Amino acid sequence: MMNTEGPAGGAQRGNPVLEVSGVDKRFGGVHALNSVALSLAKGEVLGVVGENGAGKSTLMNVLSGVVLPDTGEMHLLGEKYSPRNPKDAERRGIALIHQELSLFLNLTVEENICIDDFPKRGIFRAIDRKRVREIAIEALEELDRELNPRAQVETLRMGHRQVVEIAKAIQKNAGVLIFDEPTTSLSSREKQNLFRLISDLRSRGKSIIYISHILEDVFSLCDRVVVMRDGEVVGDIDRESVTPESVIRLMVGKEFSGKFPDYPTDKEIGEPVLAVNGLCVPEAKIENLQLTLRRKEVVGVFGMVGAGRSEFARAIFGVDDIASGEVLCNGEPVTPLRPDIAINHGIAFLTENRRNEGLFMPLTLQYNLTSVCLERLGEGPLSVINESNSRGWATRMVEQISIKTPGLGKNVALLSGGNQQKAVLGKWLMQNPAVLILDEPTKGVDVGAKLEIYSLIHRIAQEGTAVLMISSEYEELLGVCDRIIVMHYGRVVIDLNREDFDEEAIMMAAVEGKAAK
Repeated sequence: MMNTEGPAGGAQRGNPVLEVSGVDKRFGGVHALNSVALSLAKGEVLGVVGENGAGKSTLMNVLSGVVLPDTGEMHLLGEKYSPRNPKDAERRGIALIHQELSLFLNLTVEENICIDDFPKRGIFRAIDRKRVREIAIEALEELDRELNPRAQVETLRMGHRQVVEIAKAIQKNAGVLIFDEPTTSLSSREKQNLFRLISDLRSRGKSIIYISHILEDVFSLCDRVVVMRDGEVVGDIDRESVTPESVIRLMVGKEFSGKFPDYPTDKEIGEPVLAVNGLCVPEAKIENLQLTLRRKEVVGVFGMVGAGRSEFARAIFGVDDIASGEVLCNGEPVTPLRPDIAINHGIAFLTENRRNEGLFMPLTLQYNLTSVCLERLGEGPLSVINESNSRGWATRMVEQISIKTPGLGKNVALLSGGNQQKAVLGKWLMQNPAVLILDEPTKGVDVGAKLEIYSLIHRIAQEGTAVLMISSEYEELLGVCDRIIVMHYGRVVIDLNREDFDEEAIMMAAVEGKAAK
């Protein structure tokens, strides 16, 4: 392999800051890590990619002391490194910045930065508030001077919350920072700010491990890319040699024919299933929205941040209150408009936030898959759940949508992101819905899992379900949908059938709020 220096000041490959060799980890019958080896140089940004379930997160949890390896060796700055817990890792200078930020929203920025080790003073060991502010200011001086240390975290946008998470690591003097899918909840501007911040950290000698399913970001940011598959490192490629085709081929273990499944050429759209008439949601600036969704139809919803896409979906499902308008499913009014009534009418809603709203994270895969249809699994006057029926239904769904899991009793929080997303989808498919609303269904999943989800969407539609698919990636809407509507600040600007799809027209409508001439 060549020694390279990335154009943004990447590291020269010398003695590694961090070195891993022969690391193995098993969870029951799953070989999560199989003799993994990698190295990280001072001032280097190392990209780690792979399909969901490839072992990326398990490896990062080993590095940060969350998970103990079964075998293998690690060295940090030339000394043996074997953290027993995250505190050990932090003391040695390794910090993991999770995809789901671990901040206390009800506390201030400065309190969050010092939360793990508040400075104390006096004989009663009271918190030294003056020193807390000084520490926060020192940490933020390197990252974002405009961020107010006294601001409550829940008032901050996601980009600034991520700065707080990084500041926590900086003030602990972390030399190695691990970013796990850091751009999932960021706007385009916030993502660019994060990239500038990472480049600045690299120039100051910090070593970065960057995990992402967005290959374009990895290629532009990282000096080197490590590819994982089935718990093994199957590729280690310098920036100058990396190509999307080579990485995808390594990730999936075969030639990759395309980003999307073939569009069904013999598709016949059915009769109207969902009708939305005059929907108004003042808080989201949604006024008089109309929509008709037909059987077997996949309709995409596109728009920029603030367009009201998610709010529209939540209103249809009855999560958010509406001021006026009506929703009809199979000709019957969904009233009162609330989630339990929507479910009874055959409407299902896969939320954008799968961890907090889509799944019961402390519970098993089996419970999550059957959680929407518990009434149908009950027996007797007390409706006691029939465990055999529950297990049978869940088993069939796991097989039907190919969820990778060692067993139905697996805690759903321990599944990979792609398999968690499939679990949310499977939960709703248990209901055989007439209408399936998908809000960012491929958010945070890799290219292989995306293709599986796209294929599932095609299959669900072919079997008769009407699908409404919201996405911030217009390319996937072009690849999957029969029709695309574009929203701009609470209103529909254009509505295009597949034969009229036009990238320029879609972007013009999303950005400018008007149809292209």
